[in-house]
Amino acid sequence: MVHMNTHNNKNTKASARYPAMAVKAAAKNIASILLAFLLTVLLVLTALLLTPKFALFREQFFLERMEKVGFSDALATNIEQEYASLAIPSGFPEEVMKQAVDRNALNYDLYTYVSYSLHGEEFVIDKAALQTKLNEQFLSYAKSQNAALTEEDTSNISYLSGMCADYYAKKIYFPGVKQLSQMHIRLNSMINYALTGCVFLFLLFSFLLFFIRSTKHRALRFYISTFIGAAISIGIVPLILLLIRPQDRLNIWPDYFYDFVISCIDGILWGWLVIACFCVLISFLLNFPYRMLRENNKNR
Repeated sequence: MVHMNTHNNKNTKASARYPAMAVKAAAKNIASILLAFLLTVLLVLTALLLTPKFALFREQFFLERMEKVGFSDALATNIEQEYASLAIPSGFPEEVMKQAVDRNALNYDLYTYVSYSLHGEEFVIDKAALQTKLNEQFLSYAKSQNAALTEEDTSNISYLSGMCADYYAKKIYFPGVKQLSQMHIRLNSMINYALTGCVFLFLLFSFLLFFIRSTKHRALRFYISTFIGAAISIGIVPLILLLIRPQDRLNIWPDYFYDFVISCIDGILWGWLVIACFCVLISFLLNFPYRMLRENNKNR
C-alpha cells in the first residue's frame, strides 16, 4: 500500500511538471518570435535611414546621376536653344548665339553649385562678369562683319547680353538642391543618432534571443527568419516599382530634369534591392552553422 502511494505521488509530480515545462517553452517561443519581429523592424528602419545618409544627402550620388543622364550637356543644349530663339530679334545668326554658351564653364558652374549647396554653402554666379564676356563676344562678331554700330545698337547688345546672363544663372540654379541641403543640416545629426540606436537595439535583441534559447540552432533559425523577413520587407516594394515603373508617369519638365529625377529614384530603389540581397545572403550563410548545430544536437 505504501509502495502504491509513493508511485502515485511520483506520477502527480511528473504530471505537474509537464504543464510548467509547456508554459515555459511557450513563453520562450513567444519571446523569440517577438524578438525576431523587432529585429526585422530594426533592419528595415536601418535601410530606410541609410537612404538619406548615402543617397539623398550625398554629393557623389547626385553627381553620378547627373553624369549618367548627361545633365550638363542637356542643360547646355537647352540654353543654346534659348539663345538661338533670340537670334531673329537680335539680328545675330543662330550659330553665333549658340556659340555664346561655354560648355566647359557651364559644367564647372553646375557641379560647383550642386557641391556647394549640398554642403550648405552659397555659390553665386557672377552675372556681371558673364554679361561682360557675352557683350564682348557679340560686339566682336558685329565688328567682324564691318557693322556700323550706333549707340542704340551697343545698348541693345548690352541688354541682350544681360538677358542671356540672367537665363544662364536661372538654369544653373535648378530647384530642389538647396531644399535638400537644408534638410541635411537639420536631420543629419538625428539620422546618426537613430542609426546608432538601431544598431544598439539590434545587438541587444540579438543577444537576448541567443540567451533565451537553450538550443542554439533554434536561435539561429530565428535569425534566419529575421533576415529573410527583412529582405522581403525591404525589397518587395522597390522590385514592384522597378517592374511596373509608375515613376515614369511623373509629370516633370524639362526633359533633362525628368531624366535626372527618374535616375535618382531608380538609384534609391536599386540601393534597397542591394540591401535586400545582402540580407538574403546573410540568411543563406547562417544556414551552414544552423545545420551543423542541429546535427550535433541530434547526435547527443
